[in-house]
Amino acid sequence: MAKRILWRPSSPHLSVFSSIQKWLLALIFFVATASYALNQVMLDFSRFYNAVSSEYGEQRGRLAKTWQTTLEQMQGMSDLQKLQEANTFVNKVVYYQSDMSNNRVADHWSSLAETFGKGVGDCEDYAIAKYVTLRLAGVADEHLRLIYVKAFYAGRTQAHMVLGYYATPDAMPLILDNLIGEVKPASQRSDLNPVFSFNSRGLWAGLSKATTSNPMARLSRWQQVVTKLKQEGISL
Repeated sequence: MAKRILWRPSSPHLSVFSSIQKWLLALIFFVATASYALNQVMLDFSRFYNAVSSEYGEQRGRLAKTWQTTLEQMQGMSDLQKLQEANTFVNKVVYYQSDMSNNRVADHWSSLAETFGKGVGDCEDYAIAKYVTLRLAGVADEHLRLIYVKAFYAGRTQAHMVLGYYATPDAMPLILDNLIGEVKPASQRSDLNPVFSFNSRGLWAGLSKATTSNPMARLSRWQQVVTKLKQEGISL
């Protein structure tokens, strides 16, 4: 009998760390912030364009303009159409490259300007780029989560990140992934096993609908990305 993978909400009392292997624990830790606010999502495109073109050149700046045009086109779409558009766009313009090759470190989460500027990234960078794009296209934060999974790929199990879209808190999420071009329900992704998920609102164990942490507790790398995004003209 095939192993059942839990994608729907699990117990809110499940420990985040009970199912995370030691090597994954080394990648994350929490930091406390003095306050928490849900800011309105905003884009200062001139600032974002300058962040890309000044650091990476005019050619990469043109990609930023293409992205802006895509955002404008997405405004009138349904959420499902936006998901496919964001997934296709980011998968097309970003080429996979490991953090060690790209940044000379074992793990680095890039801001959108870094990802578009370099034109390369790993799974976290794809997922973050899609998350930011969809938030700016008008998809509510409550529908989106960045999900750490154990993925069976190329004959082995490895750490991976995808973006999930939840129509409702109890819904089976739709998965946006750099490994495949099609947006599919999690029930059709037997190669993925969820570990934990997060967004700008909090952190969840497994795919629980109840946050396991105070909203002031953040993944440190995610906090760093949010800070860099603000410097580049993007407020989530």
